[in-house]
Amino acid sequence: KPVELNENGVPARAAWIQFLIVIPLMIIPMLGSNTVQDLMNTIINMTAAASMLPPLFIMLAYLNLRAKLDHLPRDFRMGSRRTGIIVVSMLIAIFAVGFVASTFPTGANILTIIFYNVGGIVIFLGFAWWKYSKYIKGLTAEERHIEATPASNVD
Repeated sequence: KPVELNENGVPARAAWIQFLIVIPLMIIPMLGSNTVQDLMNTIINMTAAASMLPPLFIMLAYLNLRAKLDHLPRDFRMGSRRTGIIVVSMLIAIFAVGFVASTFPTGANILTIIFYNVGGIVIFLGFAWWKYSKYIKGLTAEERHIEATPASNVD
């Protein structure tokens, strides 16, 4: 298990997996950069694009849950269903503009940007999707039911 903790309480396997993913992400741009400044600009652009993904996914999940499962009981509700959907839709639009702006910064070579920023995101999201699909297909019917059950129930 990658998340198994060692004697110091650290998920060592997960740390090594992260190392093996991050090092190529640093080495590949290094090979294509003429100067250290070019390398730093490329890595900063990659980081800016990647850092926009988690909040974007959370907002998309919220929109989906609010649209399809608004009837479920919970402690906090942001206004009515319509208000919640409108607010999160505006936030998604703002983040989408920010994501495009951070993925395609001004003054950079467009081919480099497409290769590193867009290509990297597509490859790693595709890999994550493939691994998750493989994991889900490997579950028994009972395990799928357990995975689909919410971790906490609000009464």
